[in-house]
Amino acid sequence: MFRFQLKCYIGSGKNPRISQTYKLHFLQFYCHSSESNSRIANEEVSFTVSYLTNTCGFSSEAALSASKYLHFKGPERPDSVVNCLKTCGLSQTEISHVVRGDPTILGYGVKRIIPKLEFLTSRGASSRDFAAILTSNPSVLGRSLENHVIPIYNLIRNVVDSDEKAIAVLKRGRNYIFKNDLDSHMGFSINFLRDNGVPQSRIAMLLHTSPQVVGYVGRLEETVVKLKEMGFNPSRYNFIMALMAMNGQSPSKWRKKLDAYMRWGWTEQEVLGMFKRLPCCMCHSEKKIMAVMDFLVNKVGWQLSVIATYPHFF
Repeated sequence: MFRFQLKCYIGSGKNPRISQTYKLHFLQFYCHSSESNSRIANEEVSFTVSYLTNTCGFSSEAALSASKYLHFKGPERPDSVVNCLKTCGLSQTEISHVVRGDPTILGYGVKRIIPKLEFLTSRGASSRDFAAILTSNPSVLGRSLENHVIPIYNLIRNVVDSDEKAIAVLKRGRNYIFKNDLDSHMGFSINFLRDNGVPQSRIAMLLHTSPQVVGYVGRLEETVVKLKEMGFNPSRYNFIMALMAMNGQSPSKWRKKLDAYMRWGWTEQEVLGMFKRLPCCMCHSEKKIMAVMDFLVNKVGWQLSVIATYPHFF
């Protein structure tokens, strides 16, 4: 402010003569103010790092990194959040896990957190459910109840058809459920699966088993198209298994696994035929694929045609 006033005054064209006393007073005030602000900021960072390290089990490096986005003037606010989570039945280890997943929750205050917990309680969540939901989805505590949490919950509830099953989905969400804009992504994905002939019961199974699949719309669309081109029937159980298997890995990993099978003499079409019979054969690591093939071919002496017909050994 003082610099701004001084600049305006000098720029007025009057070219005033400023006394040395005034200049000295201004510089002393400015330096003192800057030093004071810097000291306060450093004290807040130091306290934040100490709190995260001693109370929440952060490493020094992780605490210092988190302190760039989170500042405490004192323990009152973070303590209120920690105590609230303890009241909900979370252990100290679980609380540390939640905070490491989203350190900013310590700055929210209980008034922002409690409405989400009350909503989940009203849907039948127990203290152990809270522990599973919050350790999997710590971001739920920072989301808007009316605009995000409730719409996502209702969307899931309408698919799985019970509060108990909806709570089970939240417990398996692994922070995919309440990510940014997932409410619109999830709704689009569910409608896309329905439009492509996937029954409601299969969509419910997908949500319960791998809720992250519905969080990436473009990838889901691409995978569904590929599976239908391979001859998978969207109404069948193995379509969902194939969807989870293919959608759960990058194209490069998929290619490497294909190549691992092909190194034993199969063509790509033969490997894909085996995938169609048992989708989980593409869920294993290259190392396991090579080890199982070595055992079946070199130790047991089976022919490739037999293994391809009965791929359940993978």
